[in-house]
Amino acid sequence: QGLAHFTEHMSFLGTKKYPKEDEFSSFLSSHGGSSNAYTDTEDTVYYFDVNSAYLQPALDRFSQFFVAPLFTASATDRELNAIESEHSKNINNDGFRIYQLERDCANPEHPLHKFATGNLQTLSQLPRQQGIDTRARLLQFHSTYYSAPKMTLCVLGREPLADLQQWVSQMFATVPDRHSPSPELQWWGRIVPYCEMLPPPSSSARELQPRDVRVLQVVPVDQGTSYLAVTWSMWVRSPSERAELQAASPSLVVADLLGHEGKGSVRALLLARGWINAVQAAVSTDIADLQEFTVHVDLTEEGLRHTDEIIAVLFAYLRLLKATGVPEYVYQELQQLSAIGFEYAEKAEVSSYVSSVAANMQNYRSPRQYLTGGKLFYPDLCKPLLGRYLDSLLQSIEPFNPQPSSVDRYNSACRVTMVSGSFAGSTDQTGPFYGTQYSNSSASEESLRLWRGLRAAAILQDGLLRLPQPNPFVPTDFRLVADPSEAIVATAFSAPTVIRRDDKWTLWHELDRTFRQPKVHLVVSLAVPQSLYGSSDAAALFVVNGKLFSQCLLESDLNEKLLYEANLAGLNFQLDLTSKGLQMVISGFSDKLPLFAERVCQAVRDFSPDQTTFTRVRELLRRDYLAWDTQQPYSHCAYFAGLASETLQFPIQSLREALQRATWSMQQGFIGSMLRGGSQGTALIVGNIQPAGAQQLLAIVERAFPFAPLSVAQQAVKRVLLYPALTQQRGTRIARDEPNPSDANSATSFYFQLPSTDPARYMALELLAELVEQPFYNSLRTQQQLGYIVFSGIKVREGGLRYLTFIVQSSVADGPRLTAVVERFLDTELPGLLSSLDDERLQTFKDSIAVRKLEPDQRLTQRAGRYWAEISAALSREILSTTAGSNSSALSKEASATGIGEPLFQRAQLEVQQLQHLDLAGFKRFARELLSPGSPERRLLVSQVTSTSAKDSESTQSQDVGGFAEVLDLQAFVRNQPFV
Repeated sequence: QGLAHFTEHMSFLGTKKYPKEDEFSSFLSSHGGSSNAYTDTEDTVYYFDVNSAYLQPALDRFSQFFVAPLFTASATDRELNAIESEHSKNINNDGFRIYQLERDCANPEHPLHKFATGNLQTLSQLPRQQGIDTRARLLQFHSTYYSAPKMTLCVLGREPLADLQQWVSQMFATVPDRHSPSPELQWWGRIVPYCEMLPPPSSSARELQPRDVRVLQVVPVDQGTSYLAVTWSMWVRSPSERAELQAASPSLVVADLLGHEGKGSVRALLLARGWINAVQAAVSTDIADLQEFTVHVDLTEEGLRHTDEIIAVLFAYLRLLKATGVPEYVYQELQQLSAIGFEYAEKAEVSSYVSSVAANMQNYRSPRQYLTGGKLFYPDLCKPLLGRYLDSLLQSIEPFNPQPSSVDRYNSACRVTMVSGSFAGSTDQTGPFYGTQYSNSSASEESLRLWRGLRAAAILQDGLLRLPQPNPFVPTDFRLVADPSEAIVATAFSAPTVIRRDDKWTLWHELDRTFRQPKVHLVVSLAVPQSLYGSSDAAALFVVNGKLFSQCLLESDLNEKLLYEANLAGLNFQLDLTSKGLQMVISGFSDKLPLFAERVCQAVRDFSPDQTTFTRVRELLRRDYLAWDTQQPYSHCAYFAGLASETLQFPIQSLREALQRATWSMQQGFIGSMLRGGSQGTALIVGNIQPAGAQQLLAIVERAFPFAPLSVAQQAVKRVLLYPALTQQRGTRIARDEPNPSDANSATSFYFQLPSTDPARYMALELLAELVEQPFYNSLRTQQQLGYIVFSGIKVREGGLRYLTFIVQSSVADGPRLTAVVERFLDTELPGLLSSLDDERLQTFKDSIAVRKLEPDQRLTQRAGRYWAEISAALSREILSTTAGSNSSALSKEASATGIGEPLFQRAQLEVQQLQHLDLAGFKRFARELLSPGSPERRLLVSQVTSTSAKDSESTQSQDVGGFAEVLDLQAFVRNQPFV
């Protein structure tokens, strides 16, 4: 089991035409590209991107995956360890655990029952015991299913379509046709996905037979998790039935209404009773012969005691829809919003786009749906099928009718999954692949009577439950304010202009003449005084109160009254407390955005949460902080490194203690108290809006948030700590135990700090990252098989300060061993890379970086993000230069001073210029100075964690390279380090 996933891994490791295992990844890395793949329930999708000039040779290498892969014996043996490492990474992930548990409930004769990803046991150990050769099965699987008629391909390039077609014909013509039938035809309509869909074989043809509704109680790894999922599984018996279901999309209507968050919704009713935090409804599985529709309900502690009542409300709402019908405006609104969403969607990332189109080509018969997929909704196709769809959902808990009936058209089955740490110790089964503790029983007759018996009238009488009203935020005016004759081709050099600057506000603006979309993007930052952060305890409490405020706002009745319907209509709102202060983002269609902005700003200004909402949100935040323990080990490495790298980073225990101290009274007038000491506003407005309109939009914000001016010297900002340069040691190391004792993985992270704002040195660092990325991955991941997570790249912190990072996570080596392996790569393999690097190969890397940096903005949101990053960095530099004191080194003062001034919107152009001036000797000198032990320029922080099992096991590989200055007291280390 897991053979399809294993085949995906092996396809990247050499072909007959290009036998080197790292040929494809090396080629892409040298030309600004990347690749990936995923194996879904029915399909495996491969995709890549590359600089446009190298599409043809990249396609040739890619095509060989499907023509003549090698699947060598040595690679097969090694890559089995990668599969096991990936499984080890996932083993404490509740998403993977519960997904597989639900597959375990499927009919054992149906392929859905299989283990999705596989591991060393299912792909090597068990087959060996049964006399099965894994590599032979791998070759057999590829030769059976990797057949041209079963494959789809999407290629996107700048070349004319005729050229692209010619390349595809030449390179993919030799993909063999195996003349094998589509695999799903073996079971489609013949093997039921879940046994509960049909009555027992021995049942009487004259009597009603009870339906077996399964109830799973699951113990999660994350003890803060508590939810209920009701899943309806519908058997789609034939290709024509599937096509009909796809075209009609009745699930879209049911999901829209069951998952609605406005007044009168299921969520509003259950929220008022204190039982839930959220309700989501969607199709969770959609394969050839099965569609599963799931309602996911995030539970409060009280809600866990009322799961039967919650399920009864869901079925009552379905009966309401069946009895009253769906209003015409709901159909029309869904059609309108789907058309608007498709017509005005922003351009997707290239890899994401081509992979989604290739998948659509597998899933849809009509070529017109290859691009649209299921994004468009057609009421005329839906209406005839919706009633029957609702019947199937409702019949899933009713007895089987022995007489042929079209009421339950899809032989639906209902499954209830309840997940809570409170089930620990009361379950009686263990999942075979993830060790998940669970119980699986039939719903009691008492529960079924309650689910069947609650009628909509019983909960309609209190006025809390009703169908949604028409959405007032659906846009109708899509006119563009820019003159069409002034359209500008997208570049990487555009910049906004300042249209207001005084002692309170700076407003940047740009009228969109490139993307030609009727949308506006507004970002507002309100600075807060540094004094609000005070002592470390006070600072942690302020941060926690800020989180509570923003989350209470989003969880309040403002969501029902405004935010949810606005979001459905393409209007978005975000509120965050950053290190600089309050940040709001308001974006969406320009037609209704000013009205939306005014209502949102007034709501934020006047908001004080009620005590019930505060208590519920504080519990949600407590869960979030509890979930920190079960994060991936490499994330824990990043956490410890963050504490040692920047101010305004707080230990998780400090945040947990601050949350205990936070009270409802602290939330009253929170925004007003935050701005009482003064502020400085910075705003960016880009899109379909003229300067006068931007001024009016800012005036809305200004009226809602009045404040006195705050000097630059008083404004809060995050500061970056300068790592020590230790010429007698390898660097500084934080070595800790992995916080999650049940996680078998250890990890290490290396951070080489570049304390400079010089664009030339930035580019040397980026060039070095390009050079080492693929060799580092190939050595530790492909050859040494240390783990699934192996990564190197650039990390950016406050003010744009950059770091070269190396990250590896492993279940077969402890933290010290992983640190030693990374050091060995730097000591033994990197010198060879630098020595063999010549001018021609250096230029290849430089060209790759230049093409990527000079790539024009593809989306309005991307452009707004680029602008805001530069504006924010300039604000940080200004504050840091004004407040530089005795704790700043001379180097840091000089570095911060060089960046003072206006935002560097032309950064890409400047950096490419500096990149092209970098010569081979200078680059090699930079690399050795940054990375070589003993160099005064080597500022290295290593953060490593070691799992409990690795510490206790004699079999885990361990080897400590030593020579590090160990950080035993993080707080003392932070106090003693100067700022950059």
